[in-house]
Parts: sequence; C-alpha cells; structure tokens
Amino acid sequence: MKKMPIALAIFLLLSTFAVQSSYAQDSDNQLILVHHEKVKPKDYKAYMEVSKKFVQDFKSHAVSDVSWWAGYQNDYNFVWVVPIDNMAQLDKSMWTEAKRKMGEDKFKALMAESSPYIVETKEEIYELQSDLGYTHQSRKGLKDKHYRKWTTMKFGAETTHSTISALAKEWKELYAKHNVEFEYRVYLPVIGPNGNTVVLMDMAKNAADLAAMEAKANETLGEEGDKLWAKTVALIDEIEVKTGSMLPELFYFPKPVEGTAGKE
Repeated sequence: MKKMPIALAIFLLLSTFAVQSSYAQDSDNQLILVHHEKVKPKDYKAYMEVSKKFVQDFKSHAVSDVSWWAGYQNDYNFVWVVPIDNMAQLDKSMWTEAKRKMGEDKFKALMAESSPYIVETKEEIYELQSDLGYTHQSRKGLKDKHYRKWTTMKFGAETTHSTISALAKEWKELYAKHNVEFEYRVYLPVIGPNGNTVVLMDMAKNAADLAAMEAKANETLGEEGDKLWAKTVALIDEIEVKTGSMLPELFYFPKPVEGTAGKE
C-alpha cells in the first residue's frame, strides 16, 4: 500500500483534529503541526528531489495561505513543521488556494509523487514554550544555525505538567545564572498520545559547534548541573535522542507570518 505524502497526511490530520478546536494559544508561545515522513536510506536522494519539486511548485504558483519549515533526522526521518495560530485554524483545509491555482489533477499528482519513498508517517501537535527556552545573548542573530539535536523525554504518568514546567524553569535559571553560551527550545504536546512528553531542541551551526557548547556548559554548570540532572532523570521513563539539520531549501514562507506564527 502506498504511504501518504505530506499534503494528504496533513489534510487528514486536520480533519481528525477539527473537533478539538477549543484550545487557546498563549500569545507568547507558538503552536506547530508536525508531520513526520520516514524514508528508506536508499531513497533519500529521490525523496529530496521530489520534495524540492513540491516546494518549487508552490513557489511558482505563488500559494500564499500556508507555510512550513522542514528538517532531517539521522534515522532518515523528515519533519515538516507548519506554524498555526490556534486550533480553530485546523478547521479549514490548508490546500484550497493550492488546488485552485494548480488545478485539482495536478495537485493530486504532486501529492502522490513522494508516496513510493515513504516507509511510515506520524503527525503531532506541539507548542513552543517561549518562557522555558534559553538563548544566550551571544547566540542571538547568528546565521546558519541549522544543526539540531532533539531530546525527547517521556516523564512518568504520575509527573504533573506543573512539575515538568518547574523543572524546565530551574534549568533555564541555572543556565542564566552561570551565563552559559547555549541555545535550546522546549516543546510540549498539545493533544495526542504523548502525554508527559517534553522535546528539547538544541540549536547550533554544526555538530562540532554543539559539542563545544555542551562541553563548556557541563563544565560551567558543574555540581549544580549534576544535581539538577539527577533530580530530572529520576522522573523520566524514557529518553530518545536524534540529531540532524533543518533544510532551508525545503522551507516555504511566501509572506511574513502574522502574530506569533513563524517562531520555530
């Protein structure tokens, strides 16, 4: 059976979640719709070419009512990240303009091109927690920070969200206290089966840049960092770490995003 291409999968996801549009986004945070597409290693190049064509077709038809980032993880999983303003936005199809400008048949054909290369798909909705992330002053304004390290931590069912948030704030305060040169984002799930899952995303120019920052951070935080990590890990059931990179050639932002949308 053919796997769903990104366009169709997100469309179906929107239909599934449309009934849950009572969620109200905090003005300082950012909701994101995340679509995962895992491909076979041998099909990486073919998938990339099809994906570039997908983006180019949207550009050539000047589709203006949808935007996304894209990234690649080291297990051949591609992530397509769509910023949304609120859950009510999911009540609408995001492809109305694309279908109208491209034509129904061409749009369907475009969606189907990546299908042969996709092994599995998964969809999630997360919210960027702006107040829990940390960016040192020296990292602000730096360009080409495309390298990523995603650490997914699944806390025990008995751990409350307030406890998780309090821990994240302790970490941020500790980094700030020691003026650590580092940059990370914190994401929490909005709906779905993930429950007490936290995704920590470290940002750097490349693997060497991140490794140097991590080594310096560990040295700087010292015993205080060790104690806080022991406190944190005692509540965690499972940890998964992936590395990879954002793929600017697959980004699609036809116009400035209003409000808070657009914050990765």
